[in-house]
Amino acid sequence: MKHLRQLSIKFEGCSSLSDNGIDKLRRHLAKLFEMKKLSLNFFECKRITDKSLQNISKYFNKNRNISNLSLYFSWCKSITDTGIESLSHSLTHMKKLQHLLLDFQCCNKITDTGLNSLSAALLTLPNLKCLSLDLSSCHHLTDSGIEKFSAALSKIQTLKLISFVLWRCKEITDAGADTLGNVLSSLTNLDGLKLNLFACPKVSSKEKTKLRQLMHMPFVEII
Repeated sequence: MKHLRQLSIKFEGCSSLSDNGIDKLRRHLAKLFEMKKLSLNFFECKRITDKSLQNISKYFNKNRNISNLSLYFSWCKSITDTGIESLSHSLTHMKKLQHLLLDFQCCNKITDTGLNSLSAALLTLPNLKCLSLDLSSCHHLTDSGIEKFSAALSKIQTLKLISFVLWRCKEITDAGADTLGNVLSSLTNLDGLKLNLFACPKVSSKEKTKLRQLMHMPFVEII
């Protein structure tokens, strides 16, 4: 087991799974120093809090060989900026990371503070090629967070694929979408883009049309 290089675990809907269980998982993961591809799915594990993110992050602080990481925390509504900041700090140690998927759909306590910490962490990943970030229904996100995220993306020239989901983020406006669009269109190495602004009431259909016209990459999906 200690030579395991790929691992995918799904705890979807495990309502009894708690922070203590995640800490035990982290202790087992700590033995897997050769891990390169890791996927952990905690969808709707409602007892999970920031403490779980902090514990998982301890493993990432020590294992710096991971090149493909997928974390699903959708509907874990107790997660806040504190947990995101712990994860962001650990990401700064993962210099080999090429593929990163983070799903925080409906973690509606996350604010611009959490997104800003993620944005700063992305700047420290020199080999990042694929980024997927789902912040659907994170109602406290604003244009300010989107602008800082966009500023970070503008400096990451290694990116080939981006998926950014902001479904039902009610405070995002045309201004934030416009800033994001201008940056995305400037990423000359980008091959594919998925941008979901569906049900963002302050983003107009006119703005979405403008975004579609801006993009030049082979694959584009803007909703």
